[in-house]
Amino acid sequence: MKYILAIDFGLKKIGTAIANTLDKYPSAFHVFEVKNNFKTAVNNLFLRIKNDGYELEKIVIGFPKFHYYSDIQKAIKSFKQLLEKRFNLPIILVDESNTTSAVKDKLITMDLKHKDFKKAKDTLAAVLILERFFQNYH
Repeated sequence: MKYILAIDFGLKKIGTAIANTLDKYPSAFHVFEVKNNFKTAVNNLFLRIKNDGYELEKIVIGFPKFHYYSDIQKAIKSFKQLLEKRFNLPIILVDESNTTSAVKDKLITMDLKHKDFKKAKDTLAAVLILERFFQNYH
């Protein structure tokens, strides 16, 4: 079975979500440390996917659609290039507009501890990105 991985990119951490291509139901996957070392983050992600036995069809990355070219957009494009080299798969940029506010709204109602809130925020954003991909791009 093939899977699609979604990434909510951040300079410190990336949240991930995964769904198979049949039922298209995204679930939180894992949070990876980045700490401005994109190559290590990509390698850790690759190893986790491989060790867990997932066969990916493609990867989607949340991409902010600003009217100007921002530093985070540059970082995402650099990260995307590393993913393409390591995974040799299609990498699709998906508009992530309003995902942060949607995540915060959902998490506020869940009454989580601060530590759990921060961890859930990263993976839930990736879940929303993957849902958006299935609704609009797939």
